[in-house]
Amino acid sequence: MSNSYTVKIACSCGSEQFSSNGEREADTVMTCVKCGATGKYGDMMEQAKKQITQQYADAIGKMFKK
Repeated sequence: MSNSYTVKIACSCGSEQFSSNGEREADTVMTCVKCGATGKYGDMMEQAKKQITQQYADAIGKMFKK
């Protein structure tokens, strides 16, 4: 059985579109193209890791409920 997982990185304004200057590294500043809010790429990737970890935990929990 194959599962797929979705990771959504979005600004507080709801936009999922970001821009940056230069190569994306942990300290690269990302800017929301809709509202101009900024954040670090590394922080965004940490949020993505948390989403993935939660999705795996949920999937494992469902496997043992069967």
